[in-house]
Amino acid sequence: MSGLIGTTNSRSKIIGRSFDTAIAWVKFNGVGTLSVINSYNISSVGDEAQGKYKVNFTGSAPNANYSVATDGVEDNGLYSSYGAGSTCHAYHSSATTTYFYMSTAENGGTWQDLRNINAIVFGK
Repeated sequence: MSGLIGTTNSRSKIIGRSFDTAIAWVKFNGVGTLSVINSYNISSVGDEAQGKYKVNFTGSAPNANYSVATDGVEDNGLYSSYGAGSTCHAYHSSATTTYFYMSTAENGGTWQDLRNINAIVFGK
């Protein structure tokens, strides 16, 4: 399989979306004015509070039983105290078919905006 399921570039014989294909993903900068760097099936990311975000889907997820994997780092070149130990979490208990919440924190547990935040969503 090429991994390009359902596109004109695909060598796959499967038509449509495969279950091993992400239903959505996003990369954004949460420092200062939040900016989405790149995304698929994400309409917007809301800055709810310091280190807390609401990620909105463009098209609804098939159901709320999807899986979200996240990561993030404060890559400001200074390797500050919250760089290497930063954490990133998705709050799936609050997930709906139209959005989910996620947060980022420094290694001491304090909510912290990060420059490089990623989330990828899988589901069927």
